[in-house]
Amino acid sequence: MVTFFAPWNTMKFPGWEHGIPNKPIGLDNLNLFYPYKQLSIDLMKIGIVPFWNPYNFTGSPLMADFQSAIFYPLNIFYLLLPMIDAWSVMVFIQSILAGIFTFLFLSSLPIQKTAAIFGAITFAFSGEMIVWMGDHLVASHTILWLPLILYAIERRRLILCVLALTFAIFAGFAQPLVYVFVVSFVYALYRRAPWQIYSAFLLSIGIGAIQLLPTFELFVLSPRRTGDVGYLFDQFLMPLSHLISYLAPDYLGNPATYNYLGGGYHESMLSIGVVPFLLIFLVRRNSTVKFFWIVAGLSLLLGLNLPFVRWFYDLGIPLVSTFVPSRIFFINSFALSVLAAFGLHELLAKKSFKRLALLSILCLVVLGIWYLIKAKEPVMQRNLILPGVILACTVILTATKRWIGVGLFVLMIAGQLYFGNKYLAFSDRQFVYPSHPVFTFLQEHAGFNRFWTYGDGYINANFATQYRVYSPDGTDALFPARLGELFYATETKGQYAPSPRIDARIGRAREGESMLTNPYRLRLLSIVGAKYITDWSEGAFLPPPLFTPVWQQEQWHIYEYRDALPRAFLTSDFVVEKDSQKILDKIFENSGKKIVLEQDVKVDTISTGSAVINKYLPNTVSIDVDTQDNTLLYLSDTYYPGWRAYVDGAETKIYRANYAFRAVVVPKEAKRVEFYYKPNSFRWGIIISLASIIIGFFWWHRYER
Repeated sequence: MVTFFAPWNTMKFPGWEHGIPNKPIGLDNLNLFYPYKQLSIDLMKIGIVPFWNPYNFTGSPLMADFQSAIFYPLNIFYLLLPMIDAWSVMVFIQSILAGIFTFLFLSSLPIQKTAAIFGAITFAFSGEMIVWMGDHLVASHTILWLPLILYAIERRRLILCVLALTFAIFAGFAQPLVYVFVVSFVYALYRRAPWQIYSAFLLSIGIGAIQLLPTFELFVLSPRRTGDVGYLFDQFLMPLSHLISYLAPDYLGNPATYNYLGGGYHESMLSIGVVPFLLIFLVRRNSTVKFFWIVAGLSLLLGLNLPFVRWFYDLGIPLVSTFVPSRIFFINSFALSVLAAFGLHELLAKKSFKRLALLSILCLVVLGIWYLIKAKEPVMQRNLILPGVILACTVILTATKRWIGVGLFVLMIAGQLYFGNKYLAFSDRQFVYPSHPVFTFLQEHAGFNRFWTYGDGYINANFATQYRVYSPDGTDALFPARLGELFYATETKGQYAPSPRIDARIGRAREGESMLTNPYRLRLLSIVGAKYITDWSEGAFLPPPLFTPVWQQEQWHIYEYRDALPRAFLTSDFVVEKDSQKILDKIFENSGKKIVLEQDVKVDTISTGSAVINKYLPNTVSIDVDTQDNTLLYLSDTYYPGWRAYVDGAETKIYRANYAFRAVVVPKEAKRVEFYYKPNSFRWGIIISLASIIIGFFWWHRYER
């Protein structure tokens, strides 16, 4: 973190004068999941429901953001332990739970316990589980419930099935959740489970409504529903040559060692280990094996760049056509881990040593040919050696026969430990969101004003959440699309365009670019109240009098943007437009406190008065007003369903202003305007969740009898 991100990457830490050892992984954990978890847990500890995050996107839903995983039962660790300790527990417990649940499922099938243990370890420490542990912790916590669900289906355990499905919902990653539900449901059909098991799927969705309804509301209002996702298929449908990574996961290098030649390493992981991969070809056909061969085959095909696969994703199937295709490799890894367990069972039962030896030799030949023909770069050649050594050791083990079971365990564990140690990063506690003078200044002086960053001094916007300062920008899978459209207009010279898929960002200024060259950016910074601009340069490109230096330490500067408007102000100067492009035109034509509404209101032509924020909490904003005229109060916070406004205790309508923000009519002599976030989606979610729990209790009682 302190190596890659501003402002820490310019700091010198005592005892690390020559730099801090690092691996460029886990960026989404640092950028998204850790700050969101910290904020939500901190709010829960002081009795505030974590509905809203006011620190990014000019305010955005927090609980409705599926990845915040606020209702995940394992969050108990965050409530009991310090944040960094709880995070570490969640990282390590992922592999433990995945292993235990996979062992339970495999033990319910007709294979030896030794083989069940082998399959459990294979999945728990598969390439997918390791790399997603380091990059998207919520994703691996979602998928780990799959084997427990299958175990519950196999054993006809209704309550366990409901709980495991519900935990998967609350774990917080939508795409693997869909895969978990589909595979589990099809498995129930394949095993001809009783109807009560199918009811578990409906019950879990009902119980999860407290999360699913707010998330659906946000999804409908986000760029995910309408954005162009063609680039996802171009980037994350893997070529056939990628199949070599079953044997050599680091054939193209590894980002942790700064020699990766591909793209999206954690998005394209296939490896389950060399030894487990060999064992899948030893399995004997039975109904369970046939099912997992089909699952493995389909989950591989849907991640490959083949014409009919691209056609399938282009059909526009809801949700599926917005997915990153290669993430289905989660399911491939699990299915192959199950098959590897069956393969070891077959090897130990039938003594199929010659077949294993022949398979190992065949794979050695494939690696050799690949080395000679395809491996042009030194990193490619180097990373084919270790798989070759494991294959050679496997051939030798088949000759010993007596110790082959132990030997295969050792080879499998050693290979995956090497892979995990190579990829995963461990850090000293002092480097987890350390303090920095830039953030200290903003915390002490910015108040409710927002900050923005210029050029090489770009500070990742989502760090604002961690440090409880305010940024208009943000990066996330779900956020209000209108905010993204408005901000993106600063890069399209005021022309309407769909919002980018994962971020809302006022157009960045390149180092050396004068801040005066983009009037669209200046206007947006003004209306969102971005009063402070951070910069890591000499500051010649933020000229006075528009930008006034207020702080400096070494090359870090902070400037005050003199045209920044207050976060809340009174105005009667407005125009009405309904068309998106015309609204944008008016916003960028206007100056000062003139705003654009989408509905007409009756206020005095000229008004005076003041508005001062007296309380600003995630779900509550209170503003003292003083006016002798009927006027408008403008608040540069995101307009979003669920917010309610009250003027001196009487509810009033919130109007959408300046494309994405809020305004209310304030009658003369009013004293206070209050905003409360009370989402109906959450209220209905609670009702449905409670009703589902009650129904589930009676169904279970009847089922048990």
